Amino acid sequence: MTKEGLSTLRQQSNIVQKKLVQLHEEILDYLSRKPLLKGSIYRKYKTCNKQGCKCMRGKKHGPFMYLSLKIDGRSKLIYIPKDMEGKVMVYASSYQRWRKIRAHIVRCQREMLELLDRLERGSTKGIEDYRLEAKARKGT
Repeated sequence: MTKEGLSTLRQQSNIVQKKLVQLHEEILDYLSRKPLLKGSIYRKYKTCNKQGCKCMRGKKHGPFMYLSLKIDGRSKLIYIPKDMEGKVMVYASSYQRWRKIRAHIVRCQREMLELLDRLERGSTKGIEDYRLEAKARKGT
């Protein structure tokens, strides 16, 4: 690989490293300052099946808020009371944002590893290269 190619790879790795530092700071902020609630928010409408109720004519009750999450490997919906909806929304959205930042960190780390592998391949010589250099030095 040419010196220009190696230089470009080094520059790219510096850019990715800066991105990783920024993401690391952002995720630490989420972990230290924002309560997180694992799960996703769902709003559901329900029928009560009482004779003569509006829900029997198509106008369902709700919306009711639920938190969806996995417990013991199974998806569960947990009802969120009206007085807790605001906090649950904030905490669950903070958790979703945290997961997105984490996924971005993983992508950047993979990119960095790929760049480092390319740098290694471009900088590494085989034994034959050293033998040729030694022969060239002896011949001059």
